Amino acid sequence: MSCFKLLVGLCSEIESLIRRFWWGQKGERRKVHWVKWDTLCLPKKEGGMGFKDLTNFNDALLAKQAWRLLHNKDSLFYRVFKMKFFPNCSIWEAQDSSSGSHAWHSIIKGRDVLLKGARWRVGCGEDISIWNDAWLPSQEHPRILSDIVSGFEDGRVSDLINPSTRTWDENLVHGLFSPEEAAMVLSIPLSRTPVEDKIIWPFTPSGNPQQQNEVWKLIWGLNVPNKVRNFMWRACKEAIPTKHNLLKRKILNEDRCEQCGVESETTAHALWNCSTLDEIWESTPGFEDRSQLGASSVMDLINLTHEKRKNVDLLAMVMWTIWHRRNQLRYTLEVRTRNRGLGRLGSVHNSGLEKSEVSLLCVFEVK
Repeated sequence: MSCFKLLVGLCSEIESLIRRFWWGQKGERRKVHWVKWDTLCLPKKEGGMGFKDLTNFNDALLAKQAWRLLHNKDSLFYRVFKMKFFPNCSIWEAQDSSSGSHAWHSIIKGRDVLLKGARWRVGCGEDISIWNDAWLPSQEHPRILSDIVSGFEDGRVSDLINPSTRTWDENLVHGLFSPEEAAMVLSIPLSRTPVEDKIIWPFTPSGNPQQQNEVWKLIWGLNVPNKVRNFMWRACKEAIPTKHNLLKRKILNEDRCEQCGVESETTAHALWNCSTLDEIWESTPGFEDRSQLGASSVMDLINLTHEKRKNVDLLAMVMWTIWHRRNQLRYTLEVRTRNRGLGRLGSVHNSGLEKSEVSLLCVFEVK
């Protein structure tokens, strides 16, 4: 995958297998895919599961190979490909060839990915085209948008630099570009001695800087079993089969809660707000008065619990156990004691919630 461009159809088939495995599909029996694939492919810190879009991932790995040909000029890899495929230019200007190998065609695909996002860092300016290359310090408009001035069609950035003082020629810059572009050009620092122009990648690994969502950090940092973390992620994403979620997908015709028989069974209702859960939450240390944590969603509830310095680990374990009990009741299995395990969860509130202990406390005995 890091050396050859894979067929888009092959990547799609592999992704389809991943999706079916993740949502529990067996054989031809279809399962609901509660969250779209693009969301699952987001990093965990941004609310996804960290899966890979295989086509984009393939392109990214090939772009790394092209990046090596740009910067690792002492490597055997560079020397062989330089001699065979681009002897008179850099990989940046290299042309695809019908006689090239599949590996070369694949690297050119990776190079094209770099062309879309890479930027030039100005050194001496001799390698940078004024009008064609991305060299302005702006992620939105890295290329010059002003009209090309007659006589400067083939201009290089070095033409804008005073060679004796190593400073920008302000009169020329203001004469060629719009005021906004001229200000960006003049803001670029220049070295006092001529240095080589360099291609850089100005983005974060995810391609676009994003602020981390505190909720996802909390969920994936919980001191609970992995299945409970996954359950809390699904609850925040409305990806569990409550009656309300099934109604939205036209699987059910009504969404009244089977426990209280009054309200719609949303995720927040099933795990937190239902009146039949009063006894459970009242016996859970730190959650005796649920009115202090009024929340319309599980995500809001996790935020409030963290802000009020309550035990988020305990919240997650109780919610997971409530859901486990709910499913047992729904499938008409007899639960010996309604609150067996739930009441005992409070006893580990001050003991750090060791995973092995909590796992044992959360197992219902079913006839």
